[in-house]
Amino acid sequence: MAKEKLSPKQHEKEAPPTVKVKLLKPHEHEGRKYDKGKVIEVRQDQAQRLKAWGVAEMLD
Repeated sequence: MAKEKLSPKQHEKEAPPTVKVKLLKPHEHEGRKYDKGKVIEVRQDQAQRLKAWGVAEMLD
């Protein structure tokens, strides 16, 4: 079964919400390395995990 192509608008509706976090330690995310202090955008569940690990703090 072929995957149906989504329009950008449909994709936005189905994409999980993201939040910004500030890294407290160097971190690798999706194959990219980020330095301490860098602000990155990740899914809510990823942000919670990073916070629990002491790697990041959530930004407002």
